[in-house]
Amino acid sequence: MWNCAVVECAVNHVPTYSPHYGISRGCSPSSSSGSCYSVAASPPAHHGNNIDNKIEQAMDLVKTHLMFAVREEVDGLRSKIYDLENHVRRLEAENSILKRTIPNDTLKQLHLKL
Repeated sequence: MWNCAVVECAVNHVPTYSPHYGISRGCSPSSSSGSCYSVAASPPAHHGNNIDNKIEQAMDLVKTHLMFAVREEVDGLRSKIYDLENHVRRLEAENSILKRTIPNDTLKQLHLKL
């Protein structure tokens, strides 16, 4: 909600700025001959803090969700890496057994093809 104030002044029509109420139209607010006035509005002082707090809360929430998603992805990738390393070990063991059991000339032919 905005705070509003009426600023009365003399007929000078020079735009002025009131630091307490925002932008006003007319002359100096200290003028005593009140033939012109304007309405100036400014946000309440706590309004800025409230928005900053909500922005900070939203950023914390986004950070929490992102960290959760990243951790979940990392855990999935670690599991996949573990499974792939086990598969590689089995294939290497199988390969070493096959190399020991096949004839040497078949092994030489295989190396020539690769």
